[in-house]
Amino acid sequence: MLIFCSCMELKSQWLNLLKELHQKPVVLVGLLPPKIQVWADNKDDTQDTIVEWLDKQDRSVVYVAPGSKVEPSQEDQEKLAHRLELSGLLIFWALRNQNILVDGDTF
Repeated sequence: MLIFCSCMELKSQWLNLLKELHQKPVVLVGLLPPKIQVWADNKDDTQDTIVEWLDKQDRSVVYVAPGSKVEPSQEDQEKLAHRLELSGLLIFWALRNQNILVDGDTF
């Protein structure tokens, strides 16, 4: 059995090839975020503010956490931020590196 942290929508040709070459089932566990402590065990004002904001939204919110697996460059993060802003979607952006700043009050 081959297990990958991926999804068929992103890597279907590659995963099907592996299945054929190795003659073993391919199991996909999805793109999982790193394990974090449950908020209920470690509450603070910031977490409460985030949960309150999420609860007030009348439509879906897209969670973006660049750097969970690979750390994108400052330029790549700025491009992503710009495209997300143009999408008109509600975005919850989680930055892992305190040194990365994005201009504008919408991010």
